[in-house]
Amino acid sequence: MNIRITAESIRNKKLRFVHKEDAMPGVKRAAGYVCKDLEAIFSVLPEDETAEFTLPENSLPAEGATKTCELGTVYYMTEKDGEAGLTGRRESYRMELAAGSMEGTVDLYITGSDKRGTVYGLFKLSELCGISPFINWGDVRPVKSEELVIDVPVSFVSREPSVRFRGFFINDEWPAFGNFVTERFGGFNSRAYERIFELLLRLKGNYLWPAMWSAQFYLDGPGLANAELADEMGVVMGASHHEPCIRNGEEYKYVRGKDSIYGDAWDFRKNREGITRFWEDGLKRSGKFETVITVGMRGEADSTILGKNATLKDNIDLLRDVLKTQNRLIGEYVNADLDKVPRMLALYKEVEPFFYGDKDTEGLAGDPELDGVTLMLCDDNHGNLRTVPDESMRGRKGGFGMYYHYDYHGSPVSYEWTNSSAISRTWDQMTNAYESGIRELWIVNVGDIYSNEFPLSYFLEMAYDYDTWGLGNEKSYIEYTELFADRMFSKYTDKDTCSRISALLEGYSRIAHNRRPEAMNDTIYAPLAYGERQALDDKCRQLMEEAQDIYDKASEEMKFPFYEFVYYPVMANLNLQRMWLETGYNHYLAGIGAAAANASADKVDAYYDADKKIVDELHTIHDGWWYGMGLSEHIGFRRWNEEECRNPITYRLHPANKNRVIAVIPETGEYTEGSVWTGKTLVLPDLIRYGKESAEIYLYNTGAGTAWFKAETESDFINISKEGLISVDDDEKYEIPGCGLTVLKIGIDKDKLKGDEALTGVIKILGEYADIKIEVPVDPVMYKQSGEGNSHVFVFGDDHISMEACHFNDMKAAGERGYRCLERFGKTESGMKILPAFGDCEKNSEVPELSYDFDVKDEGSYIIKFLIAPVNPPYRDNRLDMNYRVNDGEICKAAFVADDFKVTDGCDEWEQGVLDQIRFSEVKCSLKPGRNRLTVCGGSAAIVLEKIVIRKEDSKPVYSYLEPSETYFR
Repeated sequence: MNIRITAESIRNKKLRFVHKEDAMPGVKRAAGYVCKDLEAIFSVLPEDETAEFTLPENSLPAEGATKTCELGTVYYMTEKDGEAGLTGRRESYRMELAAGSMEGTVDLYITGSDKRGTVYGLFKLSELCGISPFINWGDVRPVKSEELVIDVPVSFVSREPSVRFRGFFINDEWPAFGNFVTERFGGFNSRAYERIFELLLRLKGNYLWPAMWSAQFYLDGPGLANAELADEMGVVMGASHHEPCIRNGEEYKYVRGKDSIYGDAWDFRKNREGITRFWEDGLKRSGKFETVITVGMRGEADSTILGKNATLKDNIDLLRDVLKTQNRLIGEYVNADLDKVPRMLALYKEVEPFFYGDKDTEGLAGDPELDGVTLMLCDDNHGNLRTVPDESMRGRKGGFGMYYHYDYHGSPVSYEWTNSSAISRTWDQMTNAYESGIRELWIVNVGDIYSNEFPLSYFLEMAYDYDTWGLGNEKSYIEYTELFADRMFSKYTDKDTCSRISALLEGYSRIAHNRRPEAMNDTIYAPLAYGERQALDDKCRQLMEEAQDIYDKASEEMKFPFYEFVYYPVMANLNLQRMWLETGYNHYLAGIGAAAANASADKVDAYYDADKKIVDELHTIHDGWWYGMGLSEHIGFRRWNEEECRNPITYRLHPANKNRVIAVIPETGEYTEGSVWTGKTLVLPDLIRYGKESAEIYLYNTGAGTAWFKAETESDFINISKEGLISVDDDEKYEIPGCGLTVLKIGIDKDKLKGDEALTGVIKILGEYADIKIEVPVDPVMYKQSGEGNSHVFVFGDDHISMEACHFNDMKAAGERGYRCLERFGKTESGMKILPAFGDCEKNSEVPELSYDFDVKDEGSYIIKFLIAPVNPPYRDNRLDMNYRVNDGEICKAAFVADDFKVTDGCDEWEQGVLDQIRFSEVKCSLKPGRNRLTVCGGSAAIVLEKIVIRKEDSKPVYSYLEPSETYFR
């Protein structure tokens, strides 16, 4: 129903908020936020009064719902006696419209099933009014207005959240977050946490791990003020995986000592009495608050508990003893009925094997001390799940949680500066989690929070409403990106601009995810091969220009929200990507003696200077709102952390005395000056590899003056374009500027191609010091449509075929299971995944199939390279493989990890996978001349196939980070 809210109605107290005498302080605080939200729109603050009221017996009649009415009183309450029909529901609310006490008005009743349900209902009203959840966190101000019409359902009952505990972890807080809260709030105190709790609740979360590396949540409030505020507002507090019994790890550092009652060693064997007392006092102090109590024990500062010399049994026995002690303490000081106390054991890093044990040592699985304890599983710190529960575990009491990451300080390379996570990966991995029974607790490490608001919003939305954003919606991450842009900016601008902003969010985050900023360097992308550097640089430039254009044209109200949530992460991430792309290109140019290396070095310097300016601007814009948030080191990590990180090294050369021509084939990076003794014949393979009608040759100059060249051919099917060339003195001679580049465009005249036999044309580049010969192989078959009526038949060109996974020829489902295309997923185009992947469908003996057709000329031995998302083996069998069949052969397995693969620091295979954002498997096969078919048919549940590359066994495509571009198909 259309409801009108006006400034006049607030001024005349027609619109007011009313709560009962016994309303909870946290609910009244939330109502206060909503009143302030309305003040931000209407410039007048609604009153919030205390009065007794009852819920209406009937909501507004259907005939009344067709009119636009003015909003009168907003009544809000928390259900006590089932009067709203919410009994037994968790964190739900009812919104109901009823006839108002004044003619032409309607009253709104918001009733929560509990404290958080009421808070969510109140914030829903703000959301309907167009208020951003970041209104106070990011100072996202609404557009001022005297009148607003919103659509409010006549009667609506919200869903129960899909996941019970949903939240985030503030981690690795220095130097960014620590400086931010110190500057803005004076420290990690209740002033700072009020903003964070509010943000969490507006995003429909309920659970928080506070900053903990230098902060002490239960002491910094000051005192218990942080904890008391969380409890009042309805935020469930927790603590990280190595902070048991409601005491921050940092606390022990300040209370330990030779004469301390807590002893002087974080060692349960040597200091049992002191550690037990430390936990006991934590439970006495904070057990009265709503908390998920972390149990278990790890070493200090996120380390192992017993050291390298301890056996698996030593660790398991110790943890059994620890758990028994902790449960006894919780029973004594929190609640004797442990089933009523949410507890969590994190199976993080080395703790995971302690749970499972091995063939010789019984693990903690099934231990009575874990009865009712939520087992929090973890990703690999880089957004890829480790193991998930198998069928035998999924129904256990206490359930499972997931600790996910959008920020990490650790191996192989940290990522903490700006958001570098693609939410397509979140959808894939967290649907795996939910479908395998991980539904009790979801928490994500967001580092400093700032710049991770976009993926965080998606994570919490998915945890709250999995039915909308989970497995049933394969375009979830695409639709949410559009929704985020619309929710944030539609109040400021038009639909087309919102669509452009959505493209910016997706574009920068995919590029940054492909290679995170800290892990980027000059060797990652090939400087010329397959045009990947140039294509990426062009994409970065286009996105940055788009962001600049929107920013320059934005209204005053829109400018800062757009800057902080879109413009800054786009500019920061992509400027850094371009800096390293140019550095790699600079090294290539210097290596071949091209004087253009000097201009390239100047561009690197400009990008480096821009990086400093971008960070400085973040710290000063909007009166320094985000001061500190850009301080994390982010350039040239060579180790897991910033130690020995390196800024770009550029090469500058003295131009040669003679202006000689260097011809380069961009596809391969091969080059020559065509000199008498060192010259070589180049091959331009583009036209045979891709079936393209044009290709390019790069011509560089070794000197600072102008070099001239002539380009000619006797092959009538080759066209040499003069477009963009600068004539020297006649139509035959063209110049290459000093320190510059000239691009020679080569085309094919299809009408001159006769028959099906392969042809080789020749282009000659002649100059004062050059006599360069370039062969141009052409396969006429590439330029003819297949007469067989097939789609997506790939043709083997020069030395390989490259196929995007979504370009299959045939697909066969198996019951409800089938391959689904995950659009705009992974490193290049998309991914193919069997869905549903987990649950009862895993028992089905039938498997879906996906087939790819391709033609080769020669019989022989070939290598197939399957490329998949960098997932990990989903189960303890440590298998990650895919079934495939070539033609009518036997079904074979492609294994993506070795038998000794481990998700751990020091496993090169795992580390390379998360850095490169890909795993691969190479298998050998025999192919026949003509048409062949490759069929993939099931395998490990987690696999997402992204690309397939086929080559002859005795050849190998040139290196490229994204693998060879997709080759010709018809």
